[in-house]
Amino acid sequence: MGFDKIKIASCSFNDWPLIEKISKTNKPIIASTAGATLDEIEKIVNFFKNRNKNFALMHCVAEYPTPKDKLNLNRLKFLINKYPELLIGYSTHEHPNDTKIIPLAISM
Repeated sequence: MGFDKIKIASCSFNDWPLIEKISKTNKPIIASTAGATLDEIEKIVNFFKNRNKNFALMHCVAEYPTPKDKLNLNRLKFLINKYPELLIGYSTHEHPNDTKIIPLAISM
């Protein structure tokens, strides 16, 4: 389909047949971590590292819109510290009128 990158949606984070197929491409990969346990994240990271894949993790919360008290922006710091060699991003799901969250996420 001519995509530049492939994003693994949170709901597909543990879809190993899909992940295997994605790993056979030469496209950069973004894996969204909403709902994933640390063990599941570690398995994905090791899987892609062992295959020398260009990939990033994305923190998000799978609640639409996400209430402020559930954003868990500290998870960004955690992922950055745990995986300093990876790009870590933030997928926003808060209310569209709430423009204060993005600068907070960027500052993390």
